[in-house]
Amino acid sequence: MLAAHRDRIFEQNPVPVIPYTSGRRWQLCPVSSGFRPFRRKEKAAKETCNNDLIAVSVLATYCMDQGWIKQRPKIKKFKTRVRIRYLEPDQVTVYMASLRGAFRLLFQVLIGTGLRFGEAAGLRVCDLRFGACEARALIEDSKTQNGVRTVFIPDWITDGLKKEIEARELSGTDRIFTIPYDTCYDEHKRACKLAGIVNYTIHDHRHTAAVALARSGMPLHMLAEQLGHATIQMTMRYAKFNPDYGDVSPYFQRVAQSFGLTSGSNPGSTSPKEKTGAPA
Repeated sequence: MLAAHRDRIFEQNPVPVIPYTSGRRWQLCPVSSGFRPFRRKEKAAKETCNNDLIAVSVLATYCMDQGWIKQRPKIKKFKTRVRIRYLEPDQVTVYMASLRGAFRLLFQVLIGTGLRFGEAAGLRVCDLRFGACEARALIEDSKTQNGVRTVFIPDWITDGLKKEIEARELSGTDRIFTIPYDTCYDEHKRACKLAGIVNYTIHDHRHTAAVALARSGMPLHMLAEQLGHATIQMTMRYAKFNPDYGDVSPYFQRVAQSFGLTSGSNPGSTSPKEKTGAPA
């Protein structure tokens, strides 16, 4: 019955359509022209609309593979500006002090490693590797070529993780963090209010970590590996915070030295002493 209803929809709508809910009423709208206006009318942000359209694109590909539609709809996303919101070190100190003890370790992991919330919340004991000199976490990541990436964990977080595992007697596939997202979100809002921080989301902890690492001089290819970026272009957003990328003067100084130039001189110019024949 469902298949027959599906086929009837496609027969009646030559333009690819998707079911869309508006309030309590379901309706169909064309992907190419109707979806974006519908979502904007619902006051959805452009970034949210783009995320929805990505999901629709994946669904359309599946439908085409199944032979339900002949071609994928043309999906045009909104142009959005790159949004990088992060905390300065003094703000991080106040924010962490505003968190209650049960939440502090999880948010330390977010700020200290740059993990996405889902990645941090899903950490299991078996995902951690505690070495003699360093600790790392194995993260399942569909964006990486191997499907798994290795994330470095600093010492000041490693100690807390070890204590948590020992105190709760965790092992194997036991999850280290079991706090629901909604509870963490409420705690985050509470801490931001106490710390006087506005328009800052839990996901922005990832930006805070990335900016801090870039400022420390971490090469961008290493930062891309830590964050699990699919392309280096995503990591280049943080290049302006990296001193090796932000301050280009040393490179020009090296070029000047290779050309035999000094400040204020020009290639091929003759010094006043050379013109008058005065001894060097």
